[in-house]
Amino acid sequence: MLDSSNVDQRPPFEPQEGSITIPKFVQVSVDLPVLIRDTDNSIFTPEAREYCNTFADRQSHSSNVKADMTHWCIWEETNALNPVLDGLGKFINDHPWASCVPAWVIAHAWVARYKEGQNTIPHHHFPAHLSFIYFLKCSEGSSPLHIEGVDIEAKEGRLVVFPPIMLHSVSATPAERIVLAGNVEKAQLPVVPHPSEAKTF
Repeated sequence: MLDSSNVDQRPPFEPQEGSITIPKFVQVSVDLPVLIRDTDNSIFTPEAREYCNTFADRQSHSSNVKADMTHWCIWEETNALNPVLDGLGKFINDHPWASCVPAWVIAHAWVARYKEGQNTIPHHHFPAHLSFIYFLKCSEGSSPLHIEGVDIEAKEGRLVVFPPIMLHSVSATPAERIVLAGNVEKAQLPVVPHPSEAKTF
């Protein structure tokens, strides 16, 4: 048992009269890297497409996304999206916040299927390390991704990787759109990949 009698312990903090100040906060504007990568969408296999078109809503529109959603960890629900996740790995690594760490994992990933009139309210993904959205299927005229005052056009095969502290949303879409979204976390080394756990890169 640890003998604490010789451990230098700091006395409990007792504020003195007049020593307490009111914290102040200031807004600091900084440039944050947002990666936009257009692909040919060939990683969206027929099996994945069929699943995205037919899955049953798992979230009951209870999250910030007011559209049909899968499980937060899509690989616990189906293997159909695994080729998409594997294909996105090399593209996500182009973001400087991914390439600067020894290893990272896709800790969560889910599909959101928006029908006409559905939307996502403004939110962020902190404390994730990175976030991403991949446009699987976009009908003509579907709503863009809105990130911190910038509209990013919804385009099939487009990947957007961004810092999770950035507020993002989707206005009520006039047409169907299906996306794969997720969060990236720094991996704890050594990494031991497992099919039922986070996708490791």
